[in-house]
Amino acid sequence: MEHKVTLTIDGKEVCVPEGTNVLEAARTAGIEIPTLCYLKDFLGFGACRICLVEIEGFRAPVTACTTIAKDGMKVTTNSPRLQQERKFVLDLIFSMHPPECGRCPKLGVCDLRKIASKNKVAKSSFGYTEIGHTVDDPNPFIYRDTRYCILCGKCVRICQGQGTSVLAFLGRGVKMTVSTPNNALLKDSGCTFCGSCVEVCPVNALSEKPKIGKGRESKYKRFECVCLECGNACDTIVSVYQNEVVKVNAKVKDDVHGYLCAVGRFGFTLDRGKRITAPMKRKGLDFEEITWDEAISTIAERIKGSSMLLSAKLLNEDIMTAKAFAKALQLEDIASTVELYSSYNAMKSKAEIDDTDLIIVVGLSLSQKKRLFPALDFDIRRKVRLGSKLIVVSGEDLEVSAVAEFKLIGDVRKLINELLGKESSEDNSIAGAKKLYESAKSPVIICEPSYYDEIVCAAGESTKLVAVPYESNAKGVAAVMSDVLEDGKIKAVVESSKMLYVVGEVWPNIEFKSDFIVMQKPYLDAQADKADLLLPAPTSWEMEGSIINLFGSLTKLQKALAMPEGVKTYSEVLQEIAKAVSVDMDLSKDIEAAIEIKGKYEKTDFKGILPLSERKLHMDALNELIDDTVEKFNVLETKSEVS
Repeated sequence: MEHKVTLTIDGKEVCVPEGTNVLEAARTAGIEIPTLCYLKDFLGFGACRICLVEIEGFRAPVTACTTIAKDGMKVTTNSPRLQQERKFVLDLIFSMHPPECGRCPKLGVCDLRKIASKNKVAKSSFGYTEIGHTVDDPNPFIYRDTRYCILCGKCVRICQGQGTSVLAFLGRGVKMTVSTPNNALLKDSGCTFCGSCVEVCPVNALSEKPKIGKGRESKYKRFECVCLECGNACDTIVSVYQNEVVKVNAKVKDDVHGYLCAVGRFGFTLDRGKRITAPMKRKGLDFEEITWDEAISTIAERIKGSSMLLSAKLLNEDIMTAKAFAKALQLEDIASTVELYSSYNAMKSKAEIDDTDLIIVVGLSLSQKKRLFPALDFDIRRKVRLGSKLIVVSGEDLEVSAVAEFKLIGDVRKLINELLGKESSEDNSIAGAKKLYESAKSPVIICEPSYYDEIVCAAGESTKLVAVPYESNAKGVAAVMSDVLEDGKIKAVVESSKMLYVVGEVWPNIEFKSDFIVMQKPYLDAQADKADLLLPAPTSWEMEGSIINLFGSLTKLQKALAMPEGVKTYSEVLQEIAKAVSVDMDLSKDIEAAIEIKGKYEKTDFKGILPLSERKLHMDALNELIDDTVEKFNVLETKSEVS
């Protein structure tokens, strides 16, 4: 049972779990103590000295973020003495912080300026001494200016906490700064350009380069969206200025900063090919634009008996329309990209890790540095930091194994039976891991989809188990289309001699053999070259609807941008085709009922079409695009300096 302590803060009695710091205890009572260096779910750091409080019986004020709440404590957060102390601390900070707040692009969202304004500190009484400097770091994503740095340490701790450990404190005294080892460029220091450091920076020391020169952040319009690039499906806040995406942040939940990789945070800047804004029909080796009427008519003539391939990056609402479309036209050859890596049954798995005391990772490649499910890697490390235990079962040594209680490397299927099943092992590590598993109160298993059946057979159907998809809405596809799709159909669909209608962005390594291929997608990329007819489609920021995330929970996303003229949604196109062939579609309006994951476990021998080694190819393609963008930017900067 969780032990509680009771203390008094500003005359209000507060009861919190044992081990809670005073700052968090105050927050539970609705009392906000100012701070510049505190990161929730990390140990208090006490660097900024802004969160000073008085505690009865203590000789001097103490930092609330590093002081653990005790029974009977009497805390004061805003006495005249504390106000004077905070003003003095702010006075010192501003003595080494540029005074041009009026010209700072972070005006209106700067944490330092907000706290200073509340404490009526406009500038330093000591004057300003420039200590830092603008860092010449040629990269397209992150801007560094140590003049603004207040040495709060947030960037260092978040970088170390997620396992990349690129940033560190260098030097001593007034010469102390935050930098990479040996002051190397970010691209040469192992930086993945995830931007977590930028996310937590309270001032303008770290910022996103793409937003420079595009207005002040306080003027941006913000929308709650979801990154649809991989199976993590991270919650995002998309900032728009003059109908242009200028910044993407991870969503903050309960004061806890989320995570985005470089693709999720800076992917909007990448060159993914020319945007398709009108239907295009193949003419020799090229494409020519045609009207929507001509495009719909062409499809309508061929749609009877055709095949359909659905992307698992589509929203639930579009998947429901596709289902109604397939039923209305009695299409039998229909598949989704889920079948490349999973059975549909595995995608019906559902669990949360919020209250778990043990996480077991089975056969799933996680990597911050290779950007393989890095957000999941981040979440697991966070749970371990908060006290959960971790067991890693893998055929390779993973980065996240560094924080694991046990790492079991070898034949994954054999290890599953030894750890979760009745098989015994003389290996001390396996025996120790098995003992930890059996004593856990609420274990959760997170696995690569191929191992789903083995885990259920070994651990039982009541096991809390999550099979991790490689695409953002694979679980939405499984939930909505469970009575339409069947495992293994994709091979026959992509090799069909009939017309193939590809709805949404699909994997680059799919080989199509159909006589006539229709693709609806946003960009004219290498895969689009395989099509005979191209239809424009919205990007993720131009759609509104919902998905089911990797843990099986419904997530909604807002529309951040208007679609370009000439672009239609996936659902609109499907409905126009149905109308063209005089077929009525039964469109359900009850989204939540249609997408509820309620599938019962059924054993299947289907493991997915692609071998394990090829299942991360679509993520590799985006990662290469990030790395190429960094390298090209560096080359351009070097040429510019030479000229």
